Amino acid sequence: MNTKIKILLLGAVLAIGLVGCQNENYSLGPFQTPSDLQIAATIVGTSTSMPNGDGSGTVLFNISAKNAEACKVDFGDGSSPIFLTNLPDTIRYTYNKKTPGVNKYGVTITAYGVAGATPTASLVDSITVFYAYHVDPAILAMLTNNSPTGKRWMVDSTVVGNMGLGPNTSYTPDWYAANPGDKTGTGLYTNVYTFTNQGQFIDSTYNKIFGNINYFDRDFQNPAPGAFGGYGNDWILYWPTYTASYTFSGVPASAKSTGVIINFTKPGSLGYYTGTQQFEILSITNTSMSLRTVQSEVSTAYYVILKAK
Repeated sequence: MNTKIKILLLGAVLAIGLVGCQNENYSLGPFQTPSDLQIAATIVGTSTSMPNGDGSGTVLFNISAKNAEACKVDFGDGSSPIFLTNLPDTIRYTYNKKTPGVNKYGVTITAYGVAGATPTASLVDSITVFYAYHVDPAILAMLTNNSPTGKRWMVDSTVVGNMGLGPNTSYTPDWYAANPGDKTGTGLYTNVYTFTNQGQFIDSTYNKIFGNINYFDRDFQNPAPGAFGGYGNDWILYWPTYTASYTFSGVPASAKSTGVIINFTKPGSLGYYTGTQQFEILSITNTSMSLRTVQSEVSTAYYVILKAK
């Protein structure tokens, strides 16, 4: 008897449960396709003289759409897209993946509709942004002491290769590496170079600069005042202390180089004067710096090793 009552009660409960389930109604709502997708881009730091920005590479994007549950933003620079779920929204993005300079990007916005509608609303816009090269702060600190009055350097006469020469296809002075003291008396070891953190360069020459007479004639004075430097076109230019300015640019760093390039205004230079104003920092510490400059017209690289004074 008890068993029959339990079975009857269980059947009644199941029946009530089934009736309850049949009364529930579920609905995903109407499918809606996104529309009126809009994007407005504001490049930070634009001006009449800098129409593509101040060099920070930063852009503010304002994105809106109707009937959009979310949207995907592809910035067009190879980075991973991001997803926004609260439109309208403003996002801040910095373009710094490509080579520094002025670059154009295609920005793609894809909106996803409410209730799973097919994401048919998309928008492609283009933007041109200026990104200036930003040197590693650690390298700038070693070069300048982060000082407006600067840090002083001079050619290290005590090491082999204090002045060097080689093909521009290598990163070593394969043709010539000066022995310690080889160029005493030429001015190579007495020039003092000052780098400030404000981009100013001072060459305290003590009235002597060592280099190639052809480039002295071209960049300083023709004929260049001075004396024969001991070999070929070597010349000791008699010239007072001068100032120049410098900026940075860069190439990918490698095991052979930091990738940081110092760009002087004329006649800024380091070591033996070859008429070049771009010097690549191969290595740098607080007390030593090795640099390379390329004279492309003769496929030659020159090297200099400096020490902090």
